[in-house]
Amino acid sequence: MERLAAIVLAAGRSSRMGDLKPLLEVEGRTLLEWAAGAFSGAGVDDIVVVTGHHGDEVAAVAARAGAVAVVNPGFDDGMFSSVRAGVEALDPGVERFFLLPADVPLVRPETIGRLARAGRRQIGGDGGVATAPEVLYPAVAGVTGHPPLLAASLRAEILACGSAGQDGGLRALLMGHIARSTIVEVDDHGVLLDADTPEDLVLLRARAAGEGLPDEARCLDLLVENQVSERRLAHSRAVAAVALALAAALNERGQHLCEPLVLAGGLVHDVARSQLRHPDAGADLLEGLGYPRVAAVVRQHMELPRGTGEDVDEAQVVFLADKLVQGDRRVGLQERFAVRLVRHRGDPDALAAVRRRKAQAEAVLANVETLLGRPLDDVLPTF
Repeated sequence: MERLAAIVLAAGRSSRMGDLKPLLEVEGRTLLEWAAGAFSGAGVDDIVVVTGHHGDEVAAVAARAGAVAVVNPGFDDGMFSSVRAGVEALDPGVERFFLLPADVPLVRPETIGRLARAGRRQIGGDGGVATAPEVLYPAVAGVTGHPPLLAASLRAEILACGSAGQDGGLRALLMGHIARSTIVEVDDHGVLLDADTPEDLVLLRARAAGEGLPDEARCLDLLVENQVSERRLAHSRAVAAVALALAAALNERGQHLCEPLVLAGGLVHDVARSQLRHPDAGADLLEGLGYPRVAAVVRQHMELPRGTGEDVDEAQVVFLADKLVQGDRRVGLQERFAVRLVRHRGDPDALAAVRRRKAQAEAVLANVETLLGRPLDDVLPTF
């Protein structure tokens, strides 16, 4: 399995903010904890935090976040000096690494996972990486943000530069590799939001209020509050169990899925089942409650958007799990769709929709089994 790492830059003086940015709190967590949590939430556990100004305080928070602190004694030389310190501290076995300033803290774990998978999809079956990009950038509507994901081959070039970089620092260095770079579109404005000033912090705090995930107890409360039947509640529990088992198995193969998001999506996917167009109704409800990340998964649980690619993300995992559960029983896709194909045989439009969803589920299943390297039945619970 590919070894990934992350470098979080937290060494500066925060002059424009007036307070030390990595230690500022948003929704009960420091910016540094948010930044490190983006990586740990996607299964990237090799996290290096570069410290400098008030280094002991920052290091203590880094340890609390499960990261290793590295001191950059020359942090006043600029950000590139911290990049070099972080790169120097990486284990030699690291194959690719992320770079994230601590003041860009609201990147979602699912975005980290998407970037991690995007580079690997170009790796050939023989393990060769001749066509793999050297740099991947997340982007929203074509506007690139943080964190870039760099190939380990760039380590030597970074370390060969002076502490302030050469001819423009990190940006210029990366631009020298633009021909081997890839932009990955994501639905995550957190990649664009930094906190340089107190005014930025106000916007960041407003955004952070909607970045949390409901835990299992809150999800079950939501189902009860919205009068979901006992039968549907049992179905939701079963879908969540299948989805979580799928995500765990895929993560063992280096897929970097956010398991808490998968669990929440599986539990509340039918929160508005009694309403017309229930995926949209449920997603709208969850967005109104401040859970946009789960809402995006719920909106896709019945049918994936047209043009969905091969990347197996959290929404596809919940979509497939829902198609593998009939009532509260785990079934195969043929059994799951058989009744619907018969029920709608007199309605051409409805029948076409059922066939479309069946084809989507079969495609996702095939992709999942390719990634796992074994049949799905080997990893899923039986009930």
